[in-house]
Amino acid sequence: MKVVTSEIFWHDKGPVYSLDFQHGLCRTKEPGNGRLATGGVDAAVRVWFVSWASDGGTTVELLSNLTRHTATVNSVRFSPDGETLASGGDDSLVLLWKREETDSTDFFFLFVLFILPPSLVSSFFSPIRGHVGDVYDLAWSPCGKLLLSGSIDNTAVLWDSRPRKLFHDESLSSFFRRLSFSTKGDLLFAPAGCVEDGETITHTTYVFSRSNLRRPIAHFPTRSKPTIAVRCCPVLFTLQRTNMMGLPYRVIFAVAAEDAIMIYDSQHEAPFAFVGNIHYHTLSDITWSADGLCLAVSSTDGFCSFISFAPGELGTPLPTEASSNLQTSLLASSPHSSTPQVPNLQLQKDNEKESERKQKVKHSSLTF
Repeated sequence: MKVVTSEIFWHDKGPVYSLDFQHGLCRTKEPGNGRLATGGVDAAVRVWFVSWASDGGTTVELLSNLTRHTATVNSVRFSPDGETLASGGDDSLVLLWKREETDSTDFFFLFVLFILPPSLVSSFFSPIRGHVGDVYDLAWSPCGKLLLSGSIDNTAVLWDSRPRKLFHDESLSSFFRRLSFSTKGDLLFAPAGCVEDGETITHTTYVFSRSNLRRPIAHFPTRSKPTIAVRCCPVLFTLQRTNMMGLPYRVIFAVAAEDAIMIYDSQHEAPFAFVGNIHYHTLSDITWSADGLCLAVSSTDGFCSFISFAPGELGTPLPTEASSNLQTSLLASSPHSSTPQVPNLQLQKDNEKESERKQKVKHSSLTF
């Protein structure tokens, strides 16, 4: 047995708080060497190539310097298959680093753990926290799908580490991603969403509460094309039944996919109207008139279309005085207000097909 201390500056002369050798299929195949990850007080995660010999000689080469943390890194752990490196630190973040297969320098690109039942992993950097205190340790399950993090905030969080994304990335064919607040500002509607289930990707529009923009409270899937724009009708309507979003009024909003318009309200899971086949190229934007009786649609084919409604066709408008005096619901009354329980608004395929069959409108005519 021989002991050697490598006299190099692992983390700029500062303390080294954690290290972990890479195991699994991604490890180096030759005996006598391997990849080693370290974390330290300089807020960096570093990946090294370490070689050792029977005579005790050791050589160390820096492969990657990963610098997304903003405070001391307390723990680094490779997944059992060696594909993913997790790191946790004093910035309360748990980051995942994925090996870039095409990069010969063994660089890791970043994932940030994102809590959304089931927990997802975002493919872009965003400071979303599952802990409110320093993250002190990490542990992978043997299957590599679950990661446990412990924190000084007296909590342990079990993460689902399988990489999924909340929104489409730059590979989406449409350039446009147009968000919209509801008329009273209670809700934020975000298009270009996606829900991954294995190899299946469902296009959707997410709904966020203004009091908590970190995670959606509901989503409205579409059958075929990604959604690119959402606009809320400026007119509020009286309730027809219990509102699924906990609002004391009925909100109507239009969602534009690449090739169709769907019109929803806050009381139903499925769209109550569908407009398709009105343009030759991709749709680009939508807007409501001030009286809520006309919806204009633009397209990259160089033309615009108009969808008009008769008075009362969309419902009974909320009286002007009531609308002006209406207090914003508890859904967004303050940054600290709690979000009410909102059911998952995922459309059932059969219901969507039936709704579209009944409500589908071609060539600018609309039927309810």
